Amino acid sequence: MATLLNSIKGVKGWVTKHLLVIIFLLIVVFGFYWYEMRPWLAIKKCQGFAEEQAIQELKREKGNKHDKGTFRESDYESLYKRCLRVKGIGK
Repeated sequence: MATLLNSIKGVKGWVTKHLLVIIFLLIVVFGFYWYEMRPWLAIKKCQGFAEEQAIQELKREKGNKHDKGTFRESDYESLYKRCLRVKGIGK
């Protein structure tokens, strides 16, 4: 039990001693996520969503009289931009 208390005190002392480094690393990690990972994930999801919805829109209009996997570029662009705006990325 005494060794456990000593090790807890040791960890607490280490954290106290390195608090500025820990805070700096947390800020860097958060910044990387917010400015790199979050937009990348949103773009990836929005590309798939917009393509899928644009294909569905063309199917509704033309039925099965179109090539599979084709869509109107204008539908794709508007859906993609709307998705990015919803996720807080686009303007």
